[in-house]
Amino acid sequence: LIKLLHDSINRMPELLDAKSHIRLADIVHTLLKLGSFDPITICCCGIQNYFQKLLPYTNWSDEQLRPALNHLLRRIDRMFIKICKKQITKRCFDWEATAGILNGIYLTIDRHPYIAYFPNLKALISGCIALILNENLTDSNHSVPCLNVLIFPKEFSRSVIKLVGRYLLAINVSK
Repeated sequence: LIKLLHDSINRMPELLDAKSHIRLADIVHTLLKLGSFDPITICCCGIQNYFQKLLPYTNWSDEQLRPALNHLLRRIDRMFIKICKKQITKRCFDWEATAGILNGIYLTIDRHPYIAYFPNLKALISGCIALILNENLTDSNHSVPCLNVLIFPKEFSRSVIKLVGRYLLAINVSK
């Protein structure tokens, strides 16, 4: 069985066709939209399983599937932007569950380095870097001094650093 998995001649058939993948991506996209208002949605096992178990093993070289992945990456980037606009939303958000999503994207880049050139992935990576670097900045709108408390758990920061490193490796390998 292991020999069959690694043999390029005998590939396992895709369980889901392109239409099914696109439909699943639409459902996940909708759940990610809700995630910026409802932190519980992000940690549901459906989203986590999609990003960690299905996304890395999908054949993203298929041209029909690429828009679905780009759409999801853009939604995650927008979700981060929306969440970080308000300090209270940023504090209440489930960043550990988001680390699981970023880990799934890391695994996807690891298996399919060519997706590193997707424009929405580059925007997501830049947004994640900005999130981590601007973590301790205080809002100038508040006259009351804020405590300089770390908002992101170590797991999220680790996932971002790991994702950025894998992204840079994928770009260097693909050149």
